[in-house]
Amino acid sequence: QFPTCAIFRLDKRSIIERIQKLVQAENTVSLMAEEIKFHGHDSNRGIVGVGLVGFGYWGPNLARNFSSQFNCRLLAICENNAARAEYARRLFPSAAVTPDFEDLVSNPDIQAIVIATPVASHYSIAKAALLSGKDIFVEKPFTQTVEQAEDLVAIANKTGQLIAVDHTF
Repeated sequence: QFPTCAIFRLDKRSIIERIQKLVQAENTVSLMAEEIKFHGHDSNRGIVGVGLVGFGYWGPNLARNFSSQFNCRLLAICENNAARAEYARRLFPSAAVTPDFEDLVSNPDIQAIVIATPVASHYSIAKAALLSGKDIFVEKPFTQTVEQAEDLVAIANKTGQLIAVDHTF
């Protein structure tokens, strides 16, 4: 079975090591949680706090996958569409649902932000999350331009945050 995302520390040696690890991994959501804990975010008794931005087409699948991991806890969902927010509340009653992204980045219990929004918003959301000290998991495509991607990689290198880009197939 092929992995569903790529996790890397953003230098060549680490990228190769992470890809090799992913090829062997059966569950990359769990691997991401383990990587975040390895990265030093081992709060909440070893459980990684996750915030999800976007509960449209793919968001419910990501929410289900992250919330079903023994080492993750879906703490919050950010959705600005009222009907989708209500749907999120029904499916994940233990997660806070908010239209305000700032609620996620300011929450000290959230170590990772999962981004499942239209690609036009990926860069600004990912940048804000990284600058707030959060690791990020971004749906493909990562960004709209190479320059945006390079900027996020530079920020992650500077802040020491992790980037994971989901690739479903």
